[in-house]
This record gives sequence, structure tokens and C-alpha cells, in this order.
Amino acid sequence: MELIRGIWTNEDYEEFRRYLYSVADEEYRDFHSRLVPGMSESIIGIRIPVIRKIAKEIAKGNSDSFLRCIRGDTSEERIIEGLVLASKKCGYEELLDDLNRFADRINSWAVNDTVKFNGIKKYRREMTGDIGVFLNSKDPWHVRFGLKILMDFYLDGEYIDLALELAAAVNSDNYYVCMMQGWLFATAAVKYSDKVFDLLESGRINDEVIVITAGKMRDSYRISNTDKERVRGIKARIRDERKRGRKNAEKQ
Repeated sequence: MELIRGIWTNEDYEEFRRYLYSVADEEYRDFHSRLVPGMSESIIGIRIPVIRKIAKEIAKGNSDSFLRCIRGDTSEERIIEGLVLASKKCGYEELLDDLNRFADRINSWAVNDTVKFNGIKKYRREMTGDIGVFLNSKDPWHVRFGLKILMDFYLDGEYIDLALELAAAVNSDNYYVCMMQGWLFATAAVKYSDKVFDLLESGRINDEVIVITAGKMRDSYRISNTDKERVRGIKARIRDERKRGRKNAEKQ
């Protein structure tokens, strides 16, 4: 199918949807569906490199025309939409609109984590005033998206304190939010372990996030053995406190 177009119609998009199913990999679909529970009906089964290639071709043409078409609800369509949006060169206000548009389309960790808006690099300072729109949302996918933005673009010397503070302020028991918080803290610990440990030992971070952070740090080749031992001790303390809590509950 021709993906580089000067104009897209809704009929073209329907042809595009049929094309997506034609390049699906059934074995990959079954594998990926197991990784994204409850989403099997919306997964076509296209490998990520193929998805990226498709989005790249669309972006060479009139991407705005493509984005105006009626959209489908498969995981691959959501990802392609995000990748095409992320490929645009635009001013900050338009970028923010595109970020909000994509955030509303996120319905799984796979959709969220595959798309990266590199245009944020140019507007990091402006974005600090608006990232709370995502981090303070009641939608857990918006929150995970905001945390991923922090992890992708703000874990450096200029913004690390702000990034950790914003991430620490997120208080959620949603599994996918906690997973992204842990991923962010573990990534930050590669260069800023003292700052991360200060947070982990501050009492501000919920136990689930600390356990996830510990696991990701333990599995990382970029974390020193000293820091792995230190975070293992924090995790052990949490485990012991939980055991004591269960014993006390049983006595009552």
C-alpha cells in the first residue's frame, strides 16, 4: 500500500486498516497479547519495527491529513497515531495539543511506552509548567505518560531534582503507575543514586514502588553492587515490616 500521500480520505484509511491486518504476525500477536492482559481483542499483531516503519512512511507525506481521518481502536493504530504525532515539527502549543491527544488514546503500557515525543527536548522549560496536567490526572494512563516524559527528558543535572520531586508526589496504587515510578527511580539511580536513596528512605514513597525500584535496580547492569546491596536492605526491611504487620493482625 502507498503510505506517502498528499491527502488521506476516510476511504484511504479503511484501506490502510486492511493493510495493517495483512502484515500481522499471528505468532507475535499471541505472544504480545499475553504481555498486555485484557487487550487481546484490540491487538492485530504487528511487530514494533514494522509499526515504526509504517509511521515513518506516513510522516513523509501529509501527516495532518492522515491524522484527520476517522481512527480505529486497535493497539497498533493508537501507536501509529502517536508516532506520527511525535514526528511533527511544531511550536509548543501545538505540541501540547498533540501530547494531550495521544494521552487520551493510551489504553495500555504498550501504547504508552512505544511512543516518545522528542520535540519535548526543545521545550523542556515550558513543559515543566504543564506536565502536572498528566501527573495530576485521575486517568492512570495519563499519569504513566507524564512519568515517562520525566524519565525520558528530565533525568539530568539541570532537572533531576524537579523530576524526582514531581515523580515522588505521585501517590497511586495503580500497578502500571507504580511500575513506571519504579522504572523512573531505578533509571535515575544510575547517575543520582544518593538522591534516589534519600527519597526511598524518606517515607514518602509507597512500599510497592520501592519494591519495584529495588527489583529494577537489582536487574540493571548500570547499578553498582554497593547500591544494589543498599536497595536490597531497604526491600528486606519492607518485607519484615509486612510480616510483622500480618502477625499482629492475626493476633487481633
